[in-house]
Amino acid sequence: DNLHVTLKFLGDVAPDDIPTVCDILSRAADGIEPFDIRVRGLAGFPPGRKPRVLFVDVEDQTGSLPKLFDRLDKALAYLVPPGMGLSRSRLQALIADFDVH
Repeated sequence: DNLHVTLKFLGDVAPDDIPTVCDILSRAADGIEPFDIRVRGLAGFPPGRKPRVLFVDVEDQTGSLPKLFDRLDKALAYLVPPGMGLSRSRLQALIADFDVH
């Protein structure tokens, strides 16, 4: 019940910026239909100790998952490293500039 696929880790996002980031993510997913994935293999992090994070390899026969990842990677490439701020005007410019096609 508590499973997810992380395509891009954003770190801390200011509460006021969440709607704008959601809009960027929505645009990246535009036109990608729901698809099934297969999970295979299992590993954990940190290695050699009791893992705090478990992860699996994910396989997508449609090619939609890599396409979605590429779009998200492109759309979010402008985000600065964790600990640095991203102004609202910069986020608005990202929305205006981002084209998923």
